[in-house]
Parts: sequence; C-alpha cells; structure tokens
Amino acid sequence: QAREQPMDHDSPIPACERALLRELARRQAAIAALPVTAERRRRWHAHNRGEPGEPMVVVEIGTFAGDLVEGLRCEHPLARAVEWELRATITNHDLVDDDKVVEAVFPVGIHGGMRAFGLAVPTQRAHDAQGRALRYHQEPPLRALSAGLLDDLPPSPMQVDLAGALARQARIEELLGDILPTRLDCRALDWFGSPSIEVVRLMGMEEMFCHLIEEPELMARLYRRLTDDIIAFFRLL
Repeated sequence: QAREQPMDHDSPIPACERALLRELARRQAAIAALPVTAERRRRWHAHNRGEPGEPMVVVEIGTFAGDLVEGLRCEHPLARAVEWELRATITNHDLVDDDKVVEAVFPVGIHGGMRAFGLAVPTQRAHDAQGRALRYHQEPPLRALSAGLLDDLPPSPMQVDLAGALARQARIEELLGDILPTRLDCRALDWFGSPSIEVVRLMGMEEMFCHLIEEPELMARLYRRLTDDIIAFFRLL
C-alpha cells in the first residue's frame, strides 16, 4: 500500500500528480457508469431482499492487493494514498472482475476504532523480501474466563478522528470532486460490527468454541459487554 513519505501531507500536490489522479478518477467514473455495474447493483438489491438468483461473488484482495496494484507514480503522501485507492478499485475491476459495485464516489476514511477492554493483542508478523506483510500470529490475552475477570474488565477505549477526516475530504474534494464526489467512510465498520471477531482476537478461536460449550453463561456476559461497547462506538460515530 501507499508508503510513508517525508513530504508534508499538507504541502501542495504537484500539478503532474494532480493530472494523473484526475485521469484515474475519470477511469473509475467510467467504470461506475457501465451497464455491468448497474446490473451488479440490481443483483445485490435482489440478493438483499432474499430473492433467488445467481450467487454474488466477492474476492477479498486485501491480503494480496500489493501483488496486483503496481506502478504507483505519485510521491506526495496524500496523492499517493489517493492513487492507491483509485488504482485498487480499477485493478479489481480489470483483473478480478467480481461482483463488487464500483461507485462514482471517492471514499475518505475516518480513522478510528475501539480496543476491546483496552487489552493489547501481541502480534508477530512475517514479511517478504520487499518488506511487505505476509502473515501474522497473535497471542490472545484471555485464555480463560471467570466471573471476577469479567467484573474487572474496564470499558473499551475508543476514538474517532473526524476532524482529520474532514480535512482530508476537503482537499480531495477540491482535487477530484467534479469527477468523483467524496464521501466519508469508516472502514472500521467493515468487520467491526461482529462481537465474535473481537472474541477470537481476545481468546483465540479454539478457546472461544470450548468456552461456548463449557462456560456458556460467562460467554454470554462477555458477548453482552462487547455488544454494549460496539453500540457505544457506533453512537460515537
């Protein structure tokens, strides 16, 4: 993904990079206007209504997107992040061609999240020769549950950088807004709404399933605590 640059994010984006990004934005807008995009949107609406039809196929390219998206040319850090987003969308359409719907908008991420009960999850990562992350291993902090442990768990700390997101949105809107209007997008919500994902991070999948069988009441309490915190985070947004 977009690498860190020594250049100031708030510095002006060079004219050549602005021209490149606007050309990529026009390409995404053209894909969004294709008949196949409208058909995919129609099929998703039918699928969400529970109507029978062909299965919808989505390929999650996040773990190997770096192998697909190549040739980033922008050096300005904000421009490079925008270029990555545009090229990832275009490349997914051109090479993967799954049922993702390409929208005629540019998503501006809201940085933020919640750390369940403030517990750190030690993570070890493996990298390839280019320094790209390949795999990871986590050490769950909760190996066993007890009533006393659940009583002692603090509320989950959470934060949302809305001001930073609005500042980025204003800059990108000025750059691309006449081609692709911008839209605030909190990607923490992509998977965050599932308490089970948090339980797996905290306990590991094996311990989670064992506790569901052996300690159902304690697990119910854990799920209620996580659900309450997730709802509080949604309200914070």
